[in-house]
Parts: sequence; structure tokens; C-alpha cells
Amino acid sequence: MLFGTAKGNAVHVPVNWRLSPNEIATILNDAGVRVLFVGTEFAGVLERFEAALTSVSRIVMVGRAHDRHPDLEAWLSGRPAHDPGVLASADDLAMLLYTSGTTGRPKGAMLTNRSLAGLRALADRLGCDDRTVSLVAMPMFHIGGGGWALVALDRGGTDVVLREVEPARIVEVIERHRVTQAFLVPTVIGMVLAEVDGRQVDFSSLTTLAYGASPISETVLRRSLHAFGCGFVQLYGLTETTGGIVMLAPEDHDPSRPGLLQSCGRPMPGVEVRVVDPETGEDLPDGLVGELWVRSGQNMVGYWEREAETRQTLTPDAWLRTGDAGYRDDDGYLFLHDRIKDMILSGGENVYPAEVENVLMAHPSVADVAVIGVPHEVWGGGHGAGGLDARRRRDRGRADRLRPRAARRLQVPQVRRLRGGAAAQRVGQAAQARAARPLPRRRRSSGLSRAGAGAGQSARLRRSPRRRAAGRSASPRAPSRRAPRRCARRAPQEAG
Repeated sequence: MLFGTAKGNAVHVPVNWRLSPNEIATILNDAGVRVLFVGTEFAGVLERFEAALTSVSRIVMVGRAHDRHPDLEAWLSGRPAHDPGVLASADDLAMLLYTSGTTGRPKGAMLTNRSLAGLRALADRLGCDDRTVSLVAMPMFHIGGGGWALVALDRGGTDVVLREVEPARIVEVIERHRVTQAFLVPTVIGMVLAEVDGRQVDFSSLTTLAYGASPISETVLRRSLHAFGCGFVQLYGLTETTGGIVMLAPEDHDPSRPGLLQSCGRPMPGVEVRVVDPETGEDLPDGLVGELWVRSGQNMVGYWEREAETRQTLTPDAWLRTGDAGYRDDDGYLFLHDRIKDMILSGGENVYPAEVENVLMAHPSVADVAVIGVPHEVWGGGHGAGGLDARRRRDRGRADRLRPRAARRLQVPQVRRLRGGAAAQRVGQAAQARAARPLPRRRRSSGLSRAGAGAGQSARLRRSPRRRAAGRSASPRAPSRRAPRRCARRAPQEAG
């Protein structure tokens, strides 16, 4: 569909089929879609939103014909098969990818031909050519699926596309089709590790495994490096940046440099990144946490018919405010904290939920954790509350035992209430939207500490002596699953 719309210089609007019928109709109407392609398996869903469509003039079924709508073959019959010869410019709109962001209101990120062409830089870095076999396991309605699919194709390579994310199927496809590169989110990597636990598998064709879009623990990453036996690449990007703009290269995935594994990498060629004070827009020195601003040809040109949101996200000189908190070290590596909007102000201190989550997730008894801000009569409107899920039944209801650990690993007593069981489920549900953000959260380096702030002021970060920080690093947050107990090619257990 993407290539078909490109031939006619039309706009491709992929829609998440997991949305409710009302949400699907809202997106289609907002985009002004005129021709809608629907898979036969979604005919029942179509019946529930078709009457609400305001702009669609033609519905085409992909698969079997419908009582009222033709199938794709019938619709194409009688039409010329030659190239229409429509000329397009680099700045013509090519794709609308809808993202809800932190507001919950769907917004269409406008990606141009120039934006998509920026993915060629990734193809160059990965060394793609006509022998590349790329596994596309992520949904095509996300940039991690649809964007990744274009990388190998741009060099004449082959895509192997999966309809569903199934660990057993991923293993089978890698072995059968001799896949050379793949992009997976860390949770799926963990599921694949569990699938191959104790089995002999053939991943010898893999040269590159790219990951991103959500947190990964250092332990899982170390085990993955050993189990897959290929180069690893971390990609950081947004829908609004047409995917990856920052890369942690294979040579940077060195287990002997654990601090670097917490980084999301350095900017790709042609990408500029600034770390700024989100209130003043002033650049911050290396080592201080601020908001990441990005400028490149991959940036979206705005949100479809959302002028106010576009002005909030894009500056007049084309910088895109990512909304992500992070810092840059002296070598140019970027380290991510959390979403700016998720920061908790507690007693004059800036508290990033991901930092607290990373410390708690490093405990072997913790399966999952979510930290959100709740009102407190003493500490203010941003007091931290943590919801925990224990791995072992005997650890349930013993969340307070983690309080001393958090106090030792964090420089301020950021978590003063830890709950498990039903309370954890309630906090987890409240934090679900935040935790699902496509952000590979990372704890800041141990060489930074907080400086107190006065009433009504934001806390700043200052550099602290590294000797005081020794031994305080924490692993990034792990996927919410039980780690495999053994693997045919498992890496040594991490100490501590």
C-alpha cells in the first residue's frame, strides 16, 4: 500500500487495528481518508465504524470480497498496470503516522518524502545491500515496523514480514530464511531468550540485531549479546523523527564498559542534538540533564491540522522538542532519563520515575514496577508512589523491605511509599500509559548528583566527584517477565 500510494503521490495512513472502532473512525476522519483498504479478517470491525466515516468514498477489501465492497483484485482489474508517471518533490507529504503522545489525543505526524529518505543513513550504517534479509516483526503502523521495513528495501534487500509477534515464529523465521538483521523491542528479545532457553538454535546468519523503543536491562542485554552471537545496535528515535536518529553502534556494546551500555548512543550523520533547559531553551553543559532537541531532515513537518501542538513541538528554526530528559557526556554519548512530563517535583527535588524504577528492578525479587506522582501534604503534589509486582509468592506484601535498598542507591529518599499486591496493580494501571511510551529509559551516570532548589524553583544537577559515586550504578529497567533460567549459549551471571 505504501508503494502504491507513493506512485500516485498520495498519502499513506496506516492505522492501528488494535484500536477501538470509535478510535479508528476518529483517525480516518481526522486524516480525511478517501480510500480505505481493510483486511477481510477485520470485516466485523468495519461494520462497527463504517457508518461514522465522513470522508471515505471507497472501501476495498484485501482478501475475500464483501457484500458491499470489492476485493483488491476486482478493484484493480481493468486498470492500467504502467507507472502513472506522477512527479513528487522531497517536501511532499508521504505518510501520516498517528501517535497519541502524552495527551491521549491522536495526532498525525506528517512525514515527507525527505523524512523517509533519511532512513538511508541507517541503511548505510548497517551495511545493507541486495543480500540483506531483514526481519520485520514490529507492527507496520508504527515507525519501528513500517520505517524499519524500508531500510533493507532501499538497498535491494529482502524483507520477511510477520503478522504477529510470536517468539517461536521469530526463531523459526531467522533459521529458515537466514535472516541477517532484525529490529526487536527489548520485551520481545526477552521472550525470544525464554523461547530458546536450553535449546540449540542456529542464529549464525544474523549480523545485526537492532533494538529500542522501550527499556532494556543490562543483564538481559549481556545475555542477548552472548545468545545471539551478532552485533547489537541500539536505536533511539520518535515517530516525529521518522525513527532512529541516535545509534549505539556494535563496537560500543562492550560488556567491559557497562556504563556505556546505559547510553542510547551518538547522533546519526546529519542529525543535530541539543540538551537544553526546557523552560529557557538555553543549551546546558555536558553532564547536566535537560530536554533533548533534535534537528534533521528526518523530522516531521508538523502535526496534521494541529497548529497549536505543532508550535509546541517545532521551533521556528526547525528544532524538534522531543519531551525526553537526558544528558550528554564528554564523549558525545547521550543518556536518557525519562519523559520531561513524567518528572516528579518532591520537596524541591527533581525525581525521574525511571531512576527509581531502575534501582528497584535491579532487585531479583522484583518482576515489574511503576512509579508515579501522587499528592502529599508534606512533600507536595509530586510525591512518589511505587507499585510493585513480586516474582516469588513469598515476597508479595513485603515491598517495604526494598526501602533501605532504595535509600542506599538513590541520593535522596525519593520513594517513601512502596506497595505490592492490589495496590501495585492500581499504581501499575495508572502508570501504564507512561510506561508504554516509546522511550528507552536509562538511569543517569553515577557521576551526577542533585543540588537542592528553593521553593518554587526547579532543582538543577551538578557534577559530583566520581569517587563518591563508585558502586552506585543501577541496571536499566528490565522487561516485565521472568528471565530464562538457562540458555545454550548463556553469558556468565552478572555479579551483585
